[in-house]
Amino acid sequence: MKIYSWNVNGIRAVLRKELFHPFLEEHQPDILCLQETKAERGQIEIDLPGYHEYWNSAVKKGYSGTAIFSKEEPLAVIKGFPDDFAERFKFADELRRVGRGWFVQTPAYSFPLEPHALLPFAHWLPVALRRRYWRLGAAGGWEQISLLRRGEMEQ
Repeated sequence: MKIYSWNVNGIRAVLRKELFHPFLEEHQPDILCLQETKAERGQIEIDLPGYHEYWNSAVKKGYSGTAIFSKEEPLAVIKGFPDDFAERFKFADELRRVGRGWFVQTPAYSFPLEPHALLPFAHWLPVALRRRYWRLGAAGGWEQISLLRRGEMEQ
């Protein structure tokens, strides 16, 4: 299976320069992922028989955007981030919005539990065992810890 990823930096320019179809003919990818399309689906006409297409445009017109062309129809298509994933970044977004700079002290990513937790070593257990272990006396709101790494915070 051939999977190609191409930052086109504007799909309209790539089409105008006649680079898109020769690329497809030469490489014949099974899946083609385009970044920085900078266009919505209705702004351009791409006719690719044999491909299923999926577009995800930026909120602000002319910015970002992705498109995926696949010979096989996927089992599911999810646009954007699932709510549980996006929830992790709300705190970082709010910090960047209100602060000129920021300093955040959180538990270490590699050691997310308070050292004095009632049940030591729980964080190294597989999730299914961890939940059973917590029921012994340390169950609480911290069961769903999902810390951000420094790079994720800086994004």
